[in-house]
Amino acid sequence: MKTFKKNVWVLFYSIFIIGLFLLFFTIYKVSNDEYKEYELKQSNITKLTTTSINSLFIQYEMLLDMLIEQIESFSDYKKIEKLLNHMIKLNPSIIVSGISTPNGDIYISSTNDKKLELDNLKEKKETKETFIRTLNSKKMVIGRSYYVKLFDKVMIPMRKAIRDKNGKVISVITIGVDVNKILSLLSDNEHKTYLFRGFDHYIQVIKDNKKNGYLIYDKKISNKFIKYITNTAEKKYKIPIDILKNSDEVSNIFFKEYFSEDIVFASIQYIKRFDLYVITQINKDIIEDEITEQIYVLIATFLIIFIILFILFKYISENEVKKQKALYFQATHDQLTNLNNRKYLTSIFKNNEKYDPFILFFIDLDNFKSINDNYGHTYGDLVLKQVASRLKKLQVNKDILARYSGDEFLLIKYNLEDTKIEEISNQIINALSKTYYVDKYEFNIGSSVGVSQYPKDSEIIDDIKRYADISMYEAKKQKNSFKKFDEEIKQSYFRKSKIEYELKNALIKNEIYLVYQPQIDLNGNIHGVEALVRWENKNLGFIPPDEFIKIAEATGQMISLGRYIMKTALSEIKDVYKKTGVDFQLSINISVKQFMEKEFFNKLFEYLKDNNFNKDLLTLEVTENVFIEDFNYILTLFDKLINQGIKLSLDDFGTGYSSLSLLKKLPIDELKIDKSFVDDILDDEISRNMVQSIISIGKNFHMEILAEGIETIEQKRMLNDFGCDLFQGYYFSKPIKKQQLEEYILNLKKDK
Repeated sequence: MKTFKKNVWVLFYSIFIIGLFLLFFTIYKVSNDEYKEYELKQSNITKLTTTSINSLFIQYEMLLDMLIEQIESFSDYKKIEKLLNHMIKLNPSIIVSGISTPNGDIYISSTNDKKLELDNLKEKKETKETFIRTLNSKKMVIGRSYYVKLFDKVMIPMRKAIRDKNGKVISVITIGVDVNKILSLLSDNEHKTYLFRGFDHYIQVIKDNKKNGYLIYDKKISNKFIKYITNTAEKKYKIPIDILKNSDEVSNIFFKEYFSEDIVFASIQYIKRFDLYVITQINKDIIEDEITEQIYVLIATFLIIFIILFILFKYISENEVKKQKALYFQATHDQLTNLNNRKYLTSIFKNNEKYDPFILFFIDLDNFKSINDNYGHTYGDLVLKQVASRLKKLQVNKDILARYSGDEFLLIKYNLEDTKIEEISNQIINALSKTYYVDKYEFNIGSSVGVSQYPKDSEIIDDIKRYADISMYEAKKQKNSFKKFDEEIKQSYFRKSKIEYELKNALIKNEIYLVYQPQIDLNGNIHGVEALVRWENKNLGFIPPDEFIKIAEATGQMISLGRYIMKTALSEIKDVYKKTGVDFQLSINISVKQFMEKEFFNKLFEYLKDNNFNKDLLTLEVTENVFIEDFNYILTLFDKLINQGIKLSLDDFGTGYSSLSLLKKLPIDELKIDKSFVDDILDDEISRNMVQSIISIGKNFHMEILAEGIETIEQKRMLNDFGCDLFQGYYFSKPIKKQQLEEYILNLKKDK
């Protein structure tokens, strides 16, 4: 669950980081593209402006050339003046025109009804330098722009020398162009455009969205500023300024504006013909504002997308957490009772960790199986739900209640005093012993409770569960009771564990062997022997059969052990037949597990065939608990055995589950009276009556009666008087090995 949640948010943050990177990249690209767009736009404006200015000035030069051509044909000043006035009328952009001597004196002027102060052009500060240049140039020379008070306008003088046939300057013609007419060509109000002269750095034309007075034309741009622009352009384009300005290309640079010291983005192009620089610029803040606006849109879009993604991932994460919690609940809780299950206990308890002290109550329902068997699992499940409900009422605070398996429950109580164990155990037993009402049925079951304590009994969680389980089985011997884990149970458990461990290799180590106890008939002849298994281990010594047989059945080793007993008994007794010349019955005890094995019948007849053993001499002893299993299957198997000539003996009759109706259905040849009845036959009337009843029952079903556990002649005589057919016990012989059996039979034969 935590891993998924972590991975979801790792994915989100990964997308976020990638998105952030893309945002920065997009912002960079948008900024870069915006600057490029402005650069392209401004370059185009500059080129257009340069082309327009250059064309216009060429037109003015051509106009001057035409005027010069016509003036040369006139000798009358009046005609020339009239020509000049007519020219001004046709060209509104021209404010004034005139003709001066090479010394700067104006001798012809277009007054246009205005009285013009005729200053000497060679002496006037605004005109002196460019006038002299005109005298030395064959081209049109553009003079300094300056304010003309008479017209209240800024004028751009354009002059050209008039020469005689020998090239000598005889006059200078001048036209004064209205700056505003030139500014009208610059229709883009967003940009600031101006022209300045290359040789003296005076402003020629300036268009600004700000109000600038005519005084701006009186000041030249400083050499320091020109050098600053030059260095900036050279640094960007990495070529000398002379090459750059003669390339006819537009240069785009950022610089600090001369007039305001604002940072501007400027496009500069040089008009070589007229030694003019055209500069179109825009305040950097305007570009940045536009870029910032786009960046805000991008950031807003980014934030909206990632807010949506965040909400989506949060929903997915929370939804997945809910799913994971639901799945975890399903995995760690019993579906029937909604109690915690075994997996939950495993998840919260680890063997190598420390926990608060607790007491574990291991609860197993007594006789619950009969409800499932007789009424079906539906009713069994309903009873289990009521069991869970009753146990929940015993929960307090941090207590943990779990359904451990089918009819097993665990109750864990923290910080419980030892003195309260019996009280809680009895509460459990009493609660679960009350009648269960399901539909029209009433059910009564009990419970057995095993108790262990952490960390008193062990600091290992698995051991605590195991000890409680062992204690529960001890309690189950008495039913509806509880048993607290103690040293005696611990030692018993350790012994069983050792027996289980050693038993695994007992056959391989040849520690298992057989002994045989003779069975005598009424005439004192040997009727047969019962094969009894024995085990001696070098670590455990002699282990009684009633100890290790149960463990073998519980651990699944009974099949291999049973096969060994059958093979060995058939082989050894066949050998005894040969050596003694006496044939007799061989009785072999068969456990429930062996009968229920699918290959039992085939294996038995395989061993009979291998030893060429007469089937009529074999008796299989069964105990009454065999009928707890699949009765129909057992009955069918018994019929097959009887049909093959094998006899069946019912061992320990009267101590288990047999009933007369059941006995009637079974193909039993022999009935064995248990030693527990024979022990007290001389002194206890009930035992005598029980033995007589068993004999009577057997006779009525035409069975032979064999009494085991006979230890005195008096017991033998009484059983003989009661009608017993066969006898077995220490009075005749203890269980003996094969060689001793041979000697016993030969001695018996000799005595006869």
